[in-house]
Amino acid sequence: MGRYASHLSTFDNVKSRYERTKPVVSKTHTKEDDIRPLGDRRRKWERIEKINNNCYAILGSYGFDGISYYGERFVKKRVTGVELKRVAPILWERNPKTGEEFVTVHNAKRKYATSLYCFLRARLPGRLDLPALRDGRQWITNGQDKVHLPHNNYVPKLLRVGYYSRLEGKELAEASKPSAERKLVFKRVANEFVLVSDPYVLTVKAKTTVDRETKNAFCTEIQDFKRFVATTAPLLVGTSQQDRRTAVADLLSVFVVAVAAKPQAWGRWWQRCPEKQMRLALTDPHSPMRLALVYAFIEYNKDCDWKVSRDRENAPDLVRSRLNTFVNLAFRFTKPNE
Repeated sequence: MGRYASHLSTFDNVKSRYERTKPVVSKTHTKEDDIRPLGDRRRKWERIEKINNNCYAILGSYGFDGISYYGERFVKKRVTGVELKRVAPILWERNPKTGEEFVTVHNAKRKYATSLYCFLRARLPGRLDLPALRDGRQWITNGQDKVHLPHNNYVPKLLRVGYYSRLEGKELAEASKPSAERKLVFKRVANEFVLVSDPYVLTVKAKTTVDRETKNAFCTEIQDFKRFVATTAPLLVGTSQQDRRTAVADLLSVFVVAVAAKPQAWGRWWQRCPEKQMRLALTDPHSPMRLALVYAFIEYNKDCDWKVSRDRENAPDLVRSRLNTFVNLAFRFTKPNE
């Protein structure tokens, strides 16, 4: 059986798969542990767990059930069925009275859960899918519809120490409440899955905003600086990264004569420099910091290219937008977006 077998698109499919799959017996697990893999038996963590006759959890990736799949068994830390229903990536339930079937989808607690996202793409039933988007969020799609899948804040009792050891105080207390669970629930209607839980309202709010009043006071100086970058950067963009860093270090060595402390020429050094030093580079057209900032913008512009297709790299509109953002960051024209 391959890594990912066919989709499980009905409750009966899930029940049948569970009943047809023999539990794994190994040095780590016994038959009583009831570890029943979905596909490749070596990937034991991708499995079905029966919670009761009308509820099955589809588990993938580590960190949901408290079980260790190599070495010690850690069965004593196994998450109970009640709590597993609040964290399982996919949960199949059937109403014993009406026969209605429901699928609950949970996200991970933290970002960068790449293996879980691959698992969901392979195991979500019907037309449900988790597309690979680049906006830093996760969405469940059902044909033309798209709904936000938030990170699940609930942490089972036995995982609140150790695996999630970074949680403490108020954050730990909040993660212990059943109300911390965040999920999407779909009802199976023939071959379709219809959202029956309330969708999450996703408010898009930047952490910072531009301080217009302060920026407008430097309007003339900013335009002069942008022209300097626009004419100088094309002449220097072909230099190697090492040569650019050496040049920046030399320029900052000259600049240190006029200031109290020398900035370190690595990473985004221009964001670590005091605001007063940076504003001096903006108002003084003869400051050696200006040329150093041209090199800094070249690095910043290259770092932004990985987000766009190759044919859009160095597109004039993108470069102008990035230069404006660079100016806001370098010369401290941003403030918290309260």
